[in-house]
Amino acid sequence: MSYLDITEEILRQELRKKAGATPVFTVAAQFSEDKKKGENSRFVRTSRGVYGLRKWQQQGHQPVIDEIEIEPSVTPLGIAVQAYGIYWDRAAVDWKKVSTKLLGQQFENSAVVDLGEQRGIYILFDHRNLVYVGRATAQTLGSRIRDHTLDRLRSRWDRFSWFGFHAVKADGKLEAPGDAKLDLDGVISVLEAVLIELNEPPQNRQQGKGLGGIEYLQRTDPALKNHHKQELLGVLAKAIDAKEEE
Repeated sequence: MSYLDITEEILRQELRKKAGATPVFTVAAQFSEDKKKGENSRFVRTSRGVYGLRKWQQQGHQPVIDEIEIEPSVTPLGIAVQAYGIYWDRAAVDWKKVSTKLLGQQFENSAVVDLGEQRGIYILFDHRNLVYVGRATAQTLGSRIRDHTLDRLRSRWDRFSWFGFHAVKADGKLEAPGDAKLDLDGVISVLEAVLIELNEPPQNRQQGKGLGGIEYLQRTDPALKNHHKQELLGVLAKAIDAKEEE
């Protein structure tokens, strides 16, 4: 099974009471620790991202011995896309707050993380049509995208994708990258990864190697439910007042 499928199955069967904010990294770390045991390890890596029990290994088959391809906050390049979201819904975010929250989670049963403080690049869409590409460096990702709910683009987009370079720690907090520098291969790798995830070309069977993190699924901001309730109460109050005037 792939490490993503293994993580999802652990959460689906509720084999772990608290999944935390980064369950995929937790599973990856366990495989890394197990590999240090050498021939006494329980698992064997059979292909990129796919693992099985060593006792089930076929006779004569040599395991893949290169490093696990995903590590929390650490990549061979020193820096990479650590988290990203694809085609998130504008309507699921409470843009009224100056410190905008962008809520997401790795899997349905894992902890919800606020990714609004991320730094990186973002893309605005009108349905599936790309209308704007921007970056968030001095400003946070949430703040930068919020600006576009107020400027000339405010009526021209309804979806957005983003790619963040701050790592998500197990407690859900974000960690800025160090002073690592990318060589030419590193720059190309990151660009390839972003383009693959953004365009979803049918002939690409795997993610680009520049993605050190994982895709986050969007969660609707709970504050929006309160706004909707208040709006509903306001409509009902007006209806009652109008009825009484009659």
